[in-house]
Amino acid sequence: MRALLALLLLAAAPLSAQTIPTDLQGQWSGEGSQRGGTAWRIDIDLGADSGVAFYPGEAPCTARWRFQTGLEPFAFFTAAGQEQIVTGHEHCIDGLGLFLRMGTDGALVVEWRGEDGVPMAIARLARG
Repeated sequence: MRALLALLLLAAAPLSAQTIPTDLQGQWSGEGSQRGGTAWRIDIDLGADSGVAFYPGEAPCTARWRFQTGLEPFAFFTAAGQEQIVTGHEHCIDGLGLFLRMGTDGALVVEWRGEDGVPMAIARLARG
């Protein structure tokens, strides 16, 4: 079911999409944390211009990640986009800015920011 949902959501990419570098594409898993210390599990599938995030914890939700050109406000990030919650709206915040970069240790670093640009959450993910 997860694979089917990922394929359906990845196929719905925007026309002016930003291309995600091949070294960031694929499946990633790990733990994220919000300001204030709340931690949660995250599994993602990244394609060439979009992604799907699965938050399988106590407050589950699924999100579509869309990456677009012209959204990059911070030079040290590789890709920038927006998270759109697809399932579990009551558990997850919709419309946050999304920023990706590769960490020096090979981890994928994901940062979520509000409209004001202030970081709200961060995750360090490993392949698989």
